Amino acid sequence: MWIRLNSYKENNPLLVSGELVTHIAARLGGGSTLYFALATTDGKKGETKQRALAVRESIDEIARQINGATPNIRAA
Repeated sequence: MWIRLNSYKENNPLLVSGELVTHIAARLGGGSTLYFALATTDGKKGETKQRALAVRESIDEIARQINGATPNIRAA
């Protein structure tokens, strides 16, 4: 399923694959942070960090989209 969101900093529209989101947390300044089932390795320190994305939508707004979403359709 695809979720339509807006980035926190630039307010750019985004399409996020809901299947890759592991959990969502509220941000103190408003909006939410999405955490993904992907990791990034820091080139300098070699540390592995979970991928995250800050968005303007609240957890409730995201939940409404997830509950009303349709599955991703992939071409054969």
